[in-house]
Amino acid sequence: MKIMKKAKLLALALLTWGAGLLQAQNLDHAYALQTGKYDKYLKKWNWSKAEDVDLNFTFDGNYIKIHDEYGTRIYTYEDGGETTGYDDDGDRFSKRIWKSLDEKNKKCVFIMIWYSNIKLVTYTVMYSDYAFRYYITTQKEL
Repeated sequence: MKIMKKAKLLALALLTWGAGLLQAQNLDHAYALQTGKYDKYLKKWNWSKAEDVDLNFTFDGNYIKIHDEYGTRIYTYEDGGETTGYDDDGDRFSKRIWKSLDEKNKKCVFIMIWYSNIKLVTYTVMYSDYAFRYYITTQKEL
């Protein structure tokens, strides 16, 4: 009888734990990608034309998995905080930055930018001299 009770408690614990894992994960979808290179002489980023992509992002705690052909995985370890402002076109945005490491243990920065008046969200993975900017599908009220 004690074994059955322990088995039931274990099953209940596993179900609760599994449900918690599912809730901890968030899935977003990227529909376009730009690549950027930093011009050291002009001290600015040069961005490519946006290309169509079909990629998912999974967020789980401090980990971000980009479901691409490289198996990109970002570990965020320091929150740089949130700022707000206006871009060159006068659109209001909020930006949050995290110091991060990629799957090869290379330092990078993960940046989320969301615009309130044009319903645009971008995720950028930025290294010292190159970057990847993903345009995210959003159906949420921003």
